[in-house]
Amino acid sequence: MGPEGRGDEFEAALTELRRSGSAFLVAGAVPDRVHRQTCDELLGPADDERLFVRVGTGAESASDPTDGDRVLELDVTSRGAAATDAPAGGAGAVAGGASSSALTVVPTLSSAGAAFEAELAALDTTADRAPRVCVESVLPLVETSGEEQAFRFLHLVTSRVRRLGGTCHLHLPLAADSELTGTMAALVDTTVELRLADDHPEQRWHIHEAGIRSDWLPLTE
Repeated sequence: MGPEGRGDEFEAALTELRRSGSAFLVAGAVPDRVHRQTCDELLGPADDERLFVRVGTGAESASDPTDGDRVLELDVTSRGAAATDAPAGGAGAVAGGASSSALTVVPTLSSAGAAFEAELAALDTTADRAPRVCVESVLPLVETSGEEQAFRFLHLVTSRVRRLGGTCHLHLPLAADSELTGTMAALVDTTVELRLADDHPEQRWHIHEAGIRSDWLPLTE
C-alpha cells in the first residue's frame, strides 16, 4: 500500500496507517487509467477481502472486480419496482468485471448504509484479512444525492472500515485544490494527489495527522 522506501518518517507513518486501519482520498483531474492504476495498488491482491462501492448501473469501474470480490451498486436512475434491493451476496453481472462477483444493488442512498454494513459483514474480516474497500464514484454520489448526504454516507464507510483495521479509498476526479476535494479530505487520513508529467502518471501523498507530504513519485505501471 503506497510508495515504499521514501524516508524513515514517511515509512513510519505508512506503517502506522497499515496497522491501525486507514482511509485515503485519491484526487486528480487525470485520465481514468491513472485512477485505475492507483486503485489497483491500493486494493492489493485479488485474494484479499475486497468490496467495491459505485454509483449507477454500468458505471465506469476504477478497477476490475474479480471472482470473490463484492460490489455494492447505488442505482440512482431506477425507481419503484425496477429498483428493488438485491439480497446481499446475490450474483450479478459487474460492468467491466467478472460476472461471478457478488453484486448488491440498492435504489437510494438512504438504503445504502445498511447495505454497506451487510456487505462488510459478509467479508472475512479476521485480523489477518482486513477488508480493502474502493469507493469508485464520489463525484456522481455528490451530484445525485447532494454533498451533505454523500458526506454522511462516506463517513459511515470510512469509519466502519477503519474500525475493522482495513483500508478504504475514495476516488474523486477533481484537482486536489478543489473545494469538494477539501471537504472530502476531512474524512480520510491521507490524500493521494495524481497528475500527469510529460504523459507519465505521478502521485504525491499528503499524510494529514503527521503533516507529511511526499515528493512527486512515479506511479507504478
